[in-house]
Amino acid sequence: MGFSVTRNTALMTAASIGQKVIALGYFTFLARSLNNPEDLGAYMAALSIVAIVVIFIDLGLGNVLVREAAKSKEKIQAYLSSVLGLKVLLAGVVLTGFVLGVFIFPYRPLLRQFLLVGGVNMLLETVSLTLYGVLRAFGDLRYEAVGIIGNQFGVAIFGSAVLFWRWPLVFLMAAFTFASACQVALAVVVLYRRYGVVVRPRWSKPWPLFFVKMAIPFALAAVFFRVYSYIDTVIILHLAGERAVGWYSIPVKITNAFLFIPLSLGAALYPRMSEYWVTNRAKLGDIFAESVIYLTLLILPVVVGLRVVGRDLVPRLFTSHYLASIPALGLLLFSMFFSFLTYPTGALLNASGRQSWHTAVIGAVMVINIALNFFSIPRYGVVGAALAALIGNIIFVTAEWLLINRLISIPYRRVFAVGGKALLSAVVMGAVVWWLRSQAPLGVAMAIGAVLYPLLLYLFRAVTMDQIKQRFYQLQN
Repeated sequence: MGFSVTRNTALMTAASIGQKVIALGYFTFLARSLNNPEDLGAYMAALSIVAIVVIFIDLGLGNVLVREAAKSKEKIQAYLSSVLGLKVLLAGVVLTGFVLGVFIFPYRPLLRQFLLVGGVNMLLETVSLTLYGVLRAFGDLRYEAVGIIGNQFGVAIFGSAVLFWRWPLVFLMAAFTFASACQVALAVVVLYRRYGVVVRPRWSKPWPLFFVKMAIPFALAAVFFRVYSYIDTVIILHLAGERAVGWYSIPVKITNAFLFIPLSLGAALYPRMSEYWVTNRAKLGDIFAESVIYLTLLILPVVVGLRVVGRDLVPRLFTSHYLASIPALGLLLFSMFFSFLTYPTGALLNASGRQSWHTAVIGAVMVINIALNFFSIPRYGVVGAALAALIGNIIFVTAEWLLINRLISIPYRRVFAVGGKALLSAVVMGAVVWWLRSQAPLGVAMAIGAVLYPLLLYLFRAVTMDQIKQRFYQLQN
């Protein structure tokens, strides 16, 4: 029997937070241990290339599997076997092209080794996505939550051992192979013992064609979004080199550590937005406004606070070898604000049946972002890539907001009133932290800022106690 939406959301939120904390801690240790932006750049470039290529093996099949399996649980075995069969065929084609590309491009040996091991990781990742998609269809996300935490923990332990005992650096990528293999093994055992589902591919008709037709819209959206998310690192690699990728990876990792905020909100929003689109569109406008306010209240202090302490924080966490990443960090923090706002806009467009609008926006912004990167990186290096990300995310959220205006009425007065007060609170907090960082230890200054910001929100009446209680109630339900 599946768990409730609330419990599943809480599990995945907790897993996401834990995964981000472990990932940032491990990455910090990795950057300090390598103490070489070029080697770190090779590592991060390989991960980005693999992240893009693997989506061409999945091509939206995982999303279709979850949806169709949830509708017809008695057909899950047939659906799973068919999807695995399709992915085996896709993997053969994609991996052949991938390996050829690895040897065609003039990569140095370390990056080439990272990529070849990453090819094995791609196979394990796509199988993992498929198996945990089936578990989602059964409505029990406990094992996926355990798998997310366990995978990141396994990477951190294995990778730390590589660094501690000074093994060859290629084993850093093998850490993902080890962790992904364990994650797949867990899913295989749970599916068989708990649900009687056997993990085996099948190529008989008519299921493969049935899935291919339904996967096309999901495939476009998945490819657009994955390319948009990782292509900047790949372009930096080819235009500015591995050292520049190493510098750029610092602000990217710092901002990605906060992704659990919009992800958890989006998981909670989508069911409610789908319901209100049918039953109460006025309420849908209120829910959308509340989600934007919620994100604004949480993100602004992060953006302002890290912008103020970034110059001190980066060398302390990652050593002085990464000072060149500080200007890009400032831009990517502002970019993060607009990026996070695309989660409620995307949730609303999907909930209203306008997935094609959302996909079209992602595709257009992806093309614009690629063009901006090719223009700005040769001129401004990693700062140019960060600027391209900022412009792209502003265009992204603006375009989706304009589309949403055609669907619902948004209480702009309330959004801008609370947003303005939140901005004022964040700026005052930032000014205090900026002054304190020269008067007290950095950790003390940051702690005071963390306490001061909510007090300022209350003082400026951005939120009241009743509103705080109401928001917690809305999130619970």
